[in-house]
Amino acid sequence: VSSPQGASASSVISIADVCYKTAYLNLMKIREAIYETRDQSKLSGVIHMDCMFICGKPRKGNQRLKSDSASVNAKFRNRKYSINPDKSTYPEPWNRLKELNNRVVLAMSQTRQTQDGSYGSDRTIFYIIPNESWKYMKQPIKDSISKDAVIMTDGGRSYNRITLELGMTHFAVNHSKQYMDEFGVNNNMAECFFSRMRRAEFGVFIAVAPKYLAFYIGEFAYRNDHNKYDCMKVQFEQFLSRIMKNEPSKAFTGYCQGKRLGFEHMYEGPSIQ
Repeated sequence: VSSPQGASASSVISIADVCYKTAYLNLMKIREAIYETRDQSKLSGVIHMDCMFICGKPRKGNQRLKSDSASVNAKFRNRKYSINPDKSTYPEPWNRLKELNNRVVLAMSQTRQTQDGSYGSDRTIFYIIPNESWKYMKQPIKDSISKDAVIMTDGGRSYNRITLELGMTHFAVNHSKQYMDEFGVNNNMAECFFSRMRRAEFGVFIAVAPKYLAFYIGEFAYRNDHNKYDCMKVQFEQFLSRIMKNEPSKAFTGYCQGKRLGFEHMYEGPSIQ
């Protein structure tokens, strides 16, 4: 509960004095319980929204070739290689296959103002979608955000249809120029959520399997919405209450006997739903 970036199974082994599989299964069952008991009621007020690419991390290739302008620009912006890879340096087929595991997370963070005038994330709703196209964004936005809410995003083209097709108030900030414009338009709460998840992906978990990605993101949505405002006692009581109220694990019952989750928690579009 107290760790801002989560805890890996390897770090729990010495604390709980258990084997790796026991630590992993218990942590994953907790993440599943948090995911299954998340609040999906509609957001209201000011909503910060953004998308993030996750999983499918390619390694650096064996052959060192000339870099292109995109990779040089990524280095100047201090972007990690696995986020913005230099495609000229990893021609190996096995490296390209890793990109098939790439997923897109659509996050919507409801903001709330504190007594000192600052604000943070009050509640976060997320969806895992195949790509950033409007086809996959429209229905999640419609289902998760109230009609009278104010949505703030970056300048992505898919967001341009929010007002036209859903009739919601939408403002966008041009991130190629600034992080927040002179009118206060930004999507920093969604960016903050993704920053925490990205640091955990690289620094704590090293890799996240797409099959269980929703459970990891559910954990970080909970951390993002509670760590800043609630004391440790309240956090632990809420945390324990959600675990105890949840039904037995669907994804990890029989895991040691070889049973695995046979699907991904991913929104595939209105034609499949």
